[in-house]
Amino acid sequence: MSKARHTRLVLAAAILIAAGGLSLWYMRFEKTTDTVTELLETYDIPGAVLAVGQPGAPIEVQAFGHRDWARTEPMLADDRLRLASLSKPVTAAAIHVLIQRGELTHETSAMTIARPDGDIADPRAEAVTIGQLLRHRAGFDRDASGHPFLEPRPQDSGPLTNCAPILADALEQGLDFAPGTVYAYSNVGYCWLEQVIEGVTGQDYETAVKSLLPELQGFSLEPSTITAHPNLRSEEPVYPNLDPRIIGAAGGWISDAASYAAFLRDAPAGRAADCPATEPSCYGDGWRHWPDGEISHYGTMPGAFSVALRFSDGAVVVGLFNARPMDDLALFDDFKRLATAQIGQ
Repeated sequence: MSKARHTRLVLAAAILIAAGGLSLWYMRFEKTTDTVTELLETYDIPGAVLAVGQPGAPIEVQAFGHRDWARTEPMLADDRLRLASLSKPVTAAAIHVLIQRGELTHETSAMTIARPDGDIADPRAEAVTIGQLLRHRAGFDRDASGHPFLEPRPQDSGPLTNCAPILADALEQGLDFAPGTVYAYSNVGYCWLEQVIEGVTGQDYETAVKSLLPELQGFSLEPSTITAHPNLRSEEPVYPNLDPRIIGAAGGWISDAASYAAFLRDAPAGRAADCPATEPSCYGDGWRHWPDGEISHYGTMPGAFSVALRFSDGAVVVGLFNARPMDDLALFDDFKRLATAQIGQ
C-alpha cells in the first residue's frame, strides 16, 4: 500500500472514530489501537482531537495520541488548543453581528472606524473597506512585503499587548496593491478588523467578541488556558508576536474541538468573492467557499494545525493538532477529501 493511500485510509478511520463510527469499513483496514497513532506518525504530530457533528445529532469528540513529543501524557477529548487561523471565522462572525445591527456595512471604510496611529503612507488605504478586509483583498501581501507578525520589532518599541502597533507599521510601509483588486491572505487585515470591532463597541476585542457571540464564553486569548501546548520542531523558532493576545483576531483564539464544532454549526458563511473560472474555490467572509456548498478553513503556525469543514447538509468536522505538519496543505487536502467521502454525504 502506498504511503499516500495509507495516510488517506488512516485519516478516514480517525474521522469515523470521532463520529462514533467503528464500522466494518474501519475494521477492514486498521487495528483500532494503532490507526490514529499511524496517522499522527505520518505527519509527525504527537496528538490531535477531532469533533464531528451530524445534523440533528450530538457532537462526538475523540482524542488521539499524546500532548508531547515524549508521549508521556495522553491527549484528552476536552483539551484546549490554539486555533491558529480558525480564529478568523470567529472575527468574521463578530463583524457579521455588527453588520446585522446596522453598525457596519461591507462598504464601510475601516479608516473611519479605526485609524491607526502613525503615518498613512499610501492614500489608497483610506478606501479599504470592511468587506475587503474580510476577504483578504485590502492591499496587504505578506509575500511581497513580509510577515509582520514574524518579524522582530525594534528593541526600544516596548512589549506589545495587541496587534495595533503591527497594523500601524504595515500602513506606514504602504499597501502592496490597490484595495479590491487582488486576493492575498493577510493576518494584518484581520488585525485591522480587530481594531474595528473595538472601535464600534468601545470594548477590548476579546470582551467585545464574547458579548457579540455569547456562545463563545469558553473561548479565550489567555495562554494559560491552553491544556495541550504547541509542540515546536527543532527548526521552528519562537515568534513573540504570535502570542495569542497579540495576534488575536487573526490567530489567537484558544478552544476545545467540541466548542469550535458547535460554533461552526451556526457560524454565518457570509459572501464569497467572485471566483475566476480557473479557481476551484474562493475566500469569502472568513471562510473558503466551495462550489458544492461546503465552507472550510485551516490554520497553521509553529506548534499547531487546525482545520474545520461544514458541508452543505450542515455536518461539521473539526480537527485540532498539537504540532505543525511538514506539509500543512497536504494534511488539509487529505482531511477535506476524506471528510467529504465519510461525513459529507
